Amino acid sequence: MRVKATVLLIILYNSFLLVTGYFGWPMQFCLNSISSCILFYYIREKDLMYKVPFLISAIFFLGMAIYTKNFHVLPIVIVPFVFFGLSFIFTKVRFKFYSSVALLLLLAISSFWAMSAFLTYYFNRPLRDLIGEKLPHIEVVDEYGLKDDSIFQLTNTLIVIDLWSTNCGICLNKFPKYSTLQDSFKDKNILFYTLNLPIKKDRIGTAKELLTKFYNKSNNLFAIQVESWKALEIHGVPQYLIIRNGKIKYLGYLEIDRNLFEHDLYDEIENQLEDL
Repeated sequence: MRVKATVLLIILYNSFLLVTGYFGWPMQFCLNSISSCILFYYIREKDLMYKVPFLISAIFFLGMAIYTKNFHVLPIVIVPFVFFGLSFIFTKVRFKFYSSVALLLLLAISSFWAMSAFLTYYFNRPLRDLIGEKLPHIEVVDEYGLKDDSIFQLTNTLIVIDLWSTNCGICLNKFPKYSTLQDSFKDKNILFYTLNLPIKKDRIGTAKELLTKFYNKSNNLFAIQVESWKALEIHGVPQYLIIRNGKIKYLGYLEIDRNLFEHDLYDEIENQLEDL
């Protein structure tokens, strides 16, 4: 019976590490920090071979992150290893109930903030030199297959573009929030778009199907060439592009929710409106 319970716990923990990605990277980091802390404190008295199977998903995730060069998820991957190491220290520590709750609450807040700050720094650091530069030429078509890059040249209008790809689950989950954000600025002189950046062997039809399922607005554009990634000098999505008078005013990753702890997309748009 104990063996079955252990196997079940291993499966649940390793699955939890992966499926929490549905909620976005900061929340994934936060939830896995809490679950890892609780788990490895709970099994702190167990021997090494008992604890190792709980790292299966983390080891797999680490290999995939390195292979695909998605280094922005490394903090999420490292969390189980950190608490695995701390579990050997936990044997000498005893926490009272209220102390445990306070520590977990502090861990939740700090981990969410830390991951948000890390992502903003990681994605935006290489892009700072592009701010104020003319937007590079990108061939795009609208939902009807017609070439439409004229929006990039509009004057005295703020243009906000959600950059996404068909293999980005987080991008799809953020579409409803992007729609809510648009409604918040509906009385402002802003145009909102999504721009699909194609991956190899991608089809516009696939992108349209996903938009139909996850997004309820018709302001969608599709880049024709895979080289669009290189033109914008980005390696991951979701990211947000803000243009005014044909020049890049912002390009990078931002939280799309109102964030008390970090500069978010609402803040950036409001800052850009002040400069109009």
